[in-house]
Amino acid sequence: TVTFDPATYTLTLNNATIDSPWSHDAGITNNSQKRLHIVLIGNNTIRSKEAASIESSDRGLGLSITGSGTLTLEVLNGLGRGIDISSGLLQIEGCTINTTREIYVEKGDLIIKNATVNVNLSYGHTAFLVQGLIELEGCGIIRPAGARIESFRPNSSESYRAIVLNGKACTAVTIAPGGAKPELTLDLEELKVEDVGGEHKVILSSIQDFKVNEVTLPSWMSREKVSSGPGAYEYTFKFEPNTGPERKADVVFKTTAGDVTLKVTQAAGNVKSPLT
Repeated sequence: TVTFDPATYTLTLNNATIDSPWSHDAGITNNSQKRLHIVLIGNNTIRSKEAASIESSDRGLGLSITGSGTLTLEVLNGLGRGIDISSGLLQIEGCTINTTREIYVEKGDLIIKNATVNVNLSYGHTAFLVQGLIELEGCGIIRPAGARIESFRPNSSESYRAIVLNGKACTAVTIAPGGAKPELTLDLEELKVEDVGGEHKVILSSIQDFKVNEVTLPSWMSREKVSSGPGAYEYTFKFEPNTGPERKADVVFKTTAGDVTLKVTQAAGNVKSPLT
């Protein structure tokens, strides 16, 4: 069965099969200015003839696919993609998606959270093509072994993110819970600061895409600047002068790939002993 709640703009598929009746129509199209939510129950199939199985126009706010079910995306002929998002976030959470066509996001990010996504291309050159970031939460790349998220330029166009192995975009990819999680690395094991304080730079990086949600700091330390790009954040921290004994603190970077802790020590200030 297929049900739609216009109040929440939620489409629920319960052991449903959707066949596009026309060659140039997608199985599901979102042309509104709202974000479409698809909830999966049981085994479901969306089948198109030549267009994408699911598409969202640049007027929309993207797409979320959630639930405990499975969704199979099929394109019988032509060049259609499995999922084609012109603008906005594509989020896949908790479900299983199988497709033989590319998953594409033009102006936005892709987040896969605690989900399984199998892409085995029957046509195309890359399983995933995303103009923003590809973030994996609670899951990782199972197949092919050693593949990772990297920048990719199809046909020498602008840069996208794709699943890449040995410099080539992968056409068969499985992302699932239990896969290799991104390892986050700080450019120094411990930050030691002079008593006079001042500014210091710290770089947090990974071979995978991630986002920093929050950084916890002690009261005598502040964040002055931050710059970020795919797989890296550069912070400039400012330290207040220390007029007391040596002080220590943990700076915690809370990210979508887990927490990372930087140990910070500031030298004792030059404090004169009181006269007796």
